[in-house]
Amino acid sequence: MMMTLMIPYHVVLIPQYLTFLQLGWVNTYLPLVVPRFLASDAFFIFLMIQFFRQLPRELDEAAMIDGCSPFKIYWAVILPLSLPAMTTAAIFSFIWTWEDFLGPLVYLNDIKDYTVPLALRMFLSQDSVSEFGQMFAMSVLSILPIILFFVIFQRFIIRGIAMSGMK
Repeated sequence: MMMTLMIPYHVVLIPQYLTFLQLGWVNTYLPLVVPRFLASDAFFIFLMIQFFRQLPRELDEAAMIDGCSPFKIYWAVILPLSLPAMTTAAIFSFIWTWEDFLGPLVYLNDIKDYTVPLALRMFLSQDSVSEFGQMFAMSVLSILPIILFFVIFQRFIIRGIAMSGMK
């Protein structure tokens, strides 16, 4: 798993493109969204494993003594405790997807489908007539969803740090 963290995105770009081309997903938002929901980044798997390893084993044993099935232990004990880790993964995934430049550049062909980073790039001109005022205003507006997303969900992270699961 650690080796997959070290593989650059550029190495897997061509096989991914060919796969998405065969699926008919090129020029849609599907190649940008679906892999993020399927935990394609090894970083998030590593983050969740490290979080689950720090959970005390006594919580599982106490739930077994209370008569919980393995699914009920996961649903009633593990899942509520893992909300901070999942929220952290969701925040990072959203931020990395929002500011991704190369993925939309490869998979989207129509200008009307461009994401915010690609639209910001269109403010720069090759003939040295760039509209810097509009570009800076648009870049400030493009940061607002990231800030709002973090402000809304940061309480889950703080709650996860404050409550360790041992009540």
